[in-house]
Amino acid sequence: MGSNYEPDETCYLRSFDSYQEMKYKFQSLRSLICDLLKTNQELRNALLEAKSDAHCSERPQSRNTPR
Repeated sequence: MGSNYEPDETCYLRSFDSYQEMKYKFQSLRSLICDLLKTNQELRNALLEAKSDAHCSERPQSRNTPR
């Protein structure tokens, strides 16, 4: 048996459609990951700020209390 198989035009179109679908999925996943990373950073910043605010409010204010 020889290897004289030549794919027809529909095979090329399916391949192109598959490529386009894969490209779209990749871009969607990339966008989702970027959004998740951005949200994660915003949450980290908010947590650090909340910890800082909580730490400041826990300090005894000895200057304002009478002895």
